[in-house]
Amino acid sequence: ALEVLNGYQDVELTQIDRMIHDWFCLLNHGHRVAATGNSDTHHLTYNLGGYPRNFVRVPDDRPASVTLPQVTRELKAQHAFFTTGPFVRVQVAGAGMGDLAHAVGGRAEALVEVEAAPWISVSRVIVYLNGRELQRWAVADTPTPLRMHKRIPLVVPGDSYFVVRVDGDRSLTPVIGDRAHFDVRPVALTNPVYIDANGDGVYSAQIPHGPH
Repeated sequence: ALEVLNGYQDVELTQIDRMIHDWFCLLNHGHRVAATGNSDTHHLTYNLGGYPRNFVRVPDDRPASVTLPQVTRELKAQHAFFTTGPFVRVQVAGAGMGDLAHAVGGRAEALVEVEAAPWISVSRVIVYLNGRELQRWAVADTPTPLRMHKRIPLVVPGDSYFVVRVDGDRSLTPVIGDRAHFDVRPVALTNPVYIDANGDGVYSAQIPHGPH
């Protein structure tokens, strides 16, 4: 796993932009590294826990049923996304984050859904294919939880991976931050959905990596 977002001090998100670029480079060369965002809580009065946090998909999310080995296994499998507020669901041809979708004839449909509490800003949604921006949408502020529900047709030239990023332009203060010392804004990033375009049943990176 790779810590793409560390705490929430980077108001302009330049650090996370660089880290996402580095993470894409790893994915492009076939390294299946899970992106994580961590709250880095080293002090009692700074960096509140859970901003950001990682949501990990498990078979049974009742707290008493979740085990540490299970969370570790699912995170390593990239069945997760990180966020400072927006909740993101993504599928390609029915497959979720970390899983393999089948694109018959190089075509598939992605489903992207974004939810957020009324006080959390969602300003834009960006989708990436193989580390390159494919499309973005502006999202209007609304008091309803569902901010986006969109089906996106995909045409892929070969095996690919699909990632979703969500950004909000309005501060999370007074829940997090105070604008005077640090201005925290919403951001979320999914792990990839891998796409098998040639029908061989596996995902193969377009740029092979060297020996380990």
